[in-house]
Formats: sequence, structure tokens, C-alpha cells
Amino acid sequence: MEDILYMIESVEEKEGFLLVEGWAYLKPESMQMESENIYLYLVNEEQQWICRPYFERRFDIIDDTRKADCGFFAVIDKMEIPVGTYRIEIGIKSRLKQTRPILYVSTDRELEI
Repeated sequence: MEDILYMIESVEEKEGFLLVEGWAYLKPESMQMESENIYLYLVNEEQQWICRPYFERRFDIIDDTRKADCGFFAVIDKMEIPVGTYRIEIGIKSRLKQTRPILYVSTDRELEI
């Protein structure tokens, strides 16, 4: 069972950049792990590229002040990533002080660089 609810709302290419917008947060049963940071991963069989997106408050998604920063958008320079097909994965880092795990979910969205 996935611990992360998410939506990749749009992926656009503009002037050599990829713009990825969406939201992600931990499911209510995982609330003891309050999210701290959202990461986007572009992954293929050969490599992984990590992006720390900008945050957006999304009260239209979740009406909880602790989770309202679940919206994100990323600006990815296509020149920095080797040519290939990449799957988008989302990671959420927990606020837990001791272990600070990152929970992951693999999406069905792919990008062509």
C-alpha cells in the first residue's frame, strides 16, 4: 500500500526547460510522519536525477495547515540531464528526528529528454 497520495497535474516544455506541477502528501494513516520535504526523481535503468521543487500552498487539495504545502512545481533544465526516457518518482522526507526516512512512490508519468 502506498503511503503517499499524489497527482502530477502538468508537464510542459518551454524554451529548453521542463515544468512539472502537482501535489503530494502522506495519507492520514501516515500522519505520524509529518512531511518535511518533497523531492522529484527522474529515474531510468541507468541513472537517477534528483530535483527539489518549489512549494505551493494548496488548500484546495487538503484543508490542514500542517499539510497545506503539498503543492509543488519544478523547473528542470533539459541540458543538465542526459538524453533518455525517465519515469517520475516522488519522495517525501519525514520530520522524524531519529531516522528521517524518505517514503517513495513511483508514478506512471514519463519524460522524454
